Amino acid sequence: MAVLTTGGTAVYTQSAIQIIKGALRSDLVINEEETPSGDMLESSMDTLNAMAKGWQANGIHVWCEEEGILFLNQGQNSYQLSVTSPDHATLYDTYVQNSLAVTALAGATTLSLQSAAGISNGDTIGVQLDAGTNFWTTVSAPPSGDNVAIANALPSQASALAVTFDYTLELGRPLRLYTGRRFTYEGQLEVPMITLSRTDWANLPNKQNQGVITQYFFDAGTGNNVYSTETARAYFWPTPDSDAYGFRYTAQRPIQDFVTLANIPDFPAEWLAALRWNLALELAPEWGTPADHVDRQIRPLAEKWLSIVSQWDREPQSVLFGVAFQPGYHNG
Repeated sequence: MAVLTTGGTAVYTQSAIQIIKGALRSDLVINEEETPSGDMLESSMDTLNAMAKGWQANGIHVWCEEEGILFLNQGQNSYQLSVTSPDHATLYDTYVQNSLAVTALAGATTLSLQSAAGISNGDTIGVQLDAGTNFWTTVSAPPSGDNVAIANALPSQASALAVTFDYTLELGRPLRLYTGRRFTYEGQLEVPMITLSRTDWANLPNKQNQGVITQYFFDAGTGNNVYSTETARAYFWPTPDSDAYGFRYTAQRPIQDFVTLANIPDFPAEWLAALRWNLALELAPEWGTPADHVDRQIRPLAEKWLSIVSQWDREPQSVLFGVAFQPGYHNG
């Protein structure tokens, strides 16, 4: 008697071309023995990307949530969030916070740290100067012991025990910010902050007043109508009065593009059936798939699988009700 065994793995996924071929077969455009033409593949790839981008508007995608940290500057209340931003934000779990072991004088191109663990050549590194500003440059060579060479000389002194930051990845534009907390570097204390609506932010009369930040407004815009430069902005009230704290946040990142046919989707494996059948539904009008076949087979399966994964794609949490005192929520 044969002994049945499992595969022993749980990592199955499909590439873009496998999803596209499955959708074209479902649309009766090709059969099992046929290979789609280059034009078919290109058109289907465009539709697949457009569909995935549209699904970003569905709400929370748990696999796209990330914990970020934005490094704030004294006297600055507006920050850009994009890969090309002059401001600095990265994944909270990957940045390295440390401090200087000895004072670094103006003009220094080497920093002596308490520890250089986790720092790599090419990383972005920041130093809190005595002048009350954050100075940013890059690591110009692999660390030698706890000494780190930097690409640009310090513009002014940073005393021993001054906080330093190091990270590799510059975060791109988030789609949403779900929560934000004031993050004090010393002691790593987090304090929840109040989210402002656009109207709340616009109605604040004293945006330049400095103090300890308690509220923020997130604008997910796309770079002042320059859509090739996707940039969001975060605004803080009061304007930060110190560089002793940053802004830690939970955000939804964009779904990554399908760039080549070999790419696997930036979706969990649970979404594979939803991707195939919904792509087939999107492509059906383009390829003239008979309406009765669409209505009897493709549409029900597309709706079924999208409903299943949409219900699964939620974090278990309580729903709480309370009174909102923010001006933007008042009625009457």
